[in-house]
Amino acid sequence: GNKLVFKLGRKIIPKIIEKRVETKPRKIEEKERKVIDQYDLNVDNAIVKIKIISGIEGNSYNLYIPKIGVGTQALLDDIRKELISTTAIGVAELTDIKTIAKMKKQFMEYTSKLLKEKVPSINEKTKNFLLGVLMQEMLGLGEIEFLINDPNLEEIVVVSSKEPVRIYHKKYGWLPTNIR
Repeated sequence: GNKLVFKLGRKIIPKIIEKRVETKPRKIEEKERKVIDQYDLNVDNAIVKIKIISGIEGNSYNLYIPKIGVGTQALLDDIRKELISTTAIGVAELTDIKTIAKMKKQFMEYTSKLLKEKVPSINEKTKNFLLGVLMQEMLGLGEIEFLINDPNLEEIVVVSSKEPVRIYHKKYGWLPTNIR
C-alpha cells in the first residue's frame, strides 16, 4: 500500500493505506449480455418466458415468472387455505399418478370457481396463470416445476440452497439458472 506520514508534535507516524478490492460482483452492462434463445413455457396454464443469455461469464438459463402483487398474493393465500381446509389427501393418493392428475383437475376447477367468485372481473389469461401458480405451489415443486416441464432439459441439479440450480439443456449443455 501507499504510506502517508502524519506529524504529531515532533513524532512522525507512518500510516498504511490499503487499496480495497471491491468484493461485490460488478454490474454487467446490458451490451455485455445477449439473449441467444428464448421461448415460452406453459405449465398448468401458467405461461412463463425462458431466455438463454450469453454474457462474459458464459451462458445461463433464465426463468421469468410474472410478479404477483401483495394483494393478489393475499387472495391466493386465502384460496390456498380454503382448498386445504376442504380437502383431505391420503399418502396412498400422493403416490398414484392417475389420482394426482384427477385431484389436480378437481383443484383447478374448484380454484377457478373461487377466483371467479372473489374477482368477477378477472380475465382468462390472469386466472389461468394464478391457477397454474397455485397448483405448482400446492401439488408441485414451485419454480422447479417449470424446469421439470421444460422439454428442452435433460437434467436438473439442486446442489444446495446457496447455489443456483443447474440444468442440462439439450442444445446448450450445462447452464446455471436464476433459480435458487
